[in-house]
Amino acid sequence: MYDQDTIYIIGDAKAPQSNPITKKFNQYFLGLVVDKTNGKIVDVECSATIELTVRFVQSIFIGRHISDPTLTDEIQPDVFKRWAGFCFV
Repeated sequence: MYDQDTIYIIGDAKAPQSNPITKKFNQYFLGLVVDKTNGKIVDVECSATIELTVRFVQSIFIGRHISDPTLTDEIQPDVFKRWAGFCFV
């Protein structure tokens, strides 16, 4: 499915206790498939309660370059601007 030049990177974070992701998975996981020849993110998956969230996260990451030193500087404002997720208790 993936080219031999790709690698898999996974990270996890603790979501708030009231978050549905925490209730379902205990933590939030983000997996990236990266082309190691050029650093391009070719696929993304995350722990989410609905598929639309996964597709939205993919739209933020796919096509960007993991080796770009401005990656976090570019993604963080994009997420804050576009992600209006919150949870009612």
